[in-house]
Amino acid sequence: MNCFSAAPKGTSYTYMIPGNPVPLMRPRYHHSGRIWDAQALLKEKAAEIIKLQHRNQPLLSGALHMEIVFYMPIPKGYSIKKKERIRGKPHTYRPDFSNMLKLVEDVCQDIVYKEDCIISSLCGSKVYSEMPRTEVTFSEIIYE
Repeated sequence: MNCFSAAPKGTSYTYMIPGNPVPLMRPRYHHSGRIWDAQALLKEKAAEIIKLQHRNQPLLSGALHMEIVFYMPIPKGYSIKKKERIRGKPHTYRPDFSNMLKLVEDVCQDIVYKEDCIISSLCGSKVYSEMPRTEVTFSEIIYE
């Protein structure tokens, strides 16, 4: 993946979340008026993984550049030849890149940075892999 950022980068943190990348779901509403987050447990588990990798480093502040790669699972029914052919190639099916991105941004909030509004530059992709995971790097952008 080629990412371009015109400004030099300061402090940088990289994280890996194992497992199939998952999109952010909307809150669920019950006819009684109750609202709940169906992904609360998933978010808690992902946050714990990020916290372990972050190791109590200070929160990033100022403008951030985010590089993210979603490694999507190769369908089980594909032949060995087809699996080899699509490994590392772009994944062009659901789930949507933007919804998966939102989940990662939400999980990293208050662990890596205070608010996700400080992410001012983004480079990302979703590709096929035999080891599904999400890899994300946050870098402070230094303006002189």
